[in-house]
Amino acid sequence: MSDMGTNVGDLTDAELDEICISVGAFNLDWTNRKASVNDQTKLAIGTRESLVSIGSPDIVSFSEVSGKGWIKDFEKSTKFTGAVVRGSYGYMYTALNPERYVLEQTIESGGGRYMGSVLYDVSSKKRHLHVGVHLPTKGDWKKHADLVSKFVDEYRTKGIGIDRVTIAGDFNAEPSRVVEHFSTDDLKFAITPTVFLPTTEAGNSIDNILSSEEFDFGSIIIDNKNDRFTHFPLAATTKK
Repeated sequence: MSDMGTNVGDLTDAELDEICISVGAFNLDWTNRKASVNDQTKLAIGTRESLVSIGSPDIVSFSEVSGKGWIKDFEKSTKFTGAVVRGSYGYMYTALNPERYVLEQTIESGGGRYMGSVLYDVSSKKRHLHVGVHLPTKGDWKKHADLVSKFVDEYRTKGIGIDRVTIAGDFNAEPSRVVEHFSTDDLKFAITPTVFLPTTEAGNSIDNILSSEEFDFGSIIIDNKNDRFTHFPLAATTKK
């Protein structure tokens, strides 16, 4: 979904500002893994095919990653590279299109509930902060959501020129709660309370993608035909 057909050096500043961001989110169900993806080889194949089903976005956040063996196979057979950190359930992994992004820094949260990636976008010449999340379900939800907000605010004000922000993953909260909390951070939402879109087989709407840029609502994909994971693969693209 990258705009790789144009020489970036030929674009004006206004045109650079209009380059879209495409982001995906997967919860890989370490705690409820299905037989079709229950070993590292099957997981690499299933994840790759699931990614294609949502248009192969340029940034993808994976949570509940058990084992890292599949990542080597996945990266070898796709365009992606990325970074892995410890998570609350196994690992968290952020995959990137290396033709679009250069990974400058990876940040691991103390509680294993988010990972940060500072990226240089070679298409737009902008610096981008992406955060992958897997928030808890109950009592500590606000505490960890506050930590994510604090982290984003800290990096926006570090003086390193963060131009764009995205957050993606399993928020373990309905859109109304996610919007209520993160709208104060001046972020937009792929999934809102206005139209209920289930993101899990159980019918919950708990996965989401947030951005400092407005979303193109025609671009939002929830692959609810995907039967490999209990969470459906999700992707969205911004208007610019």
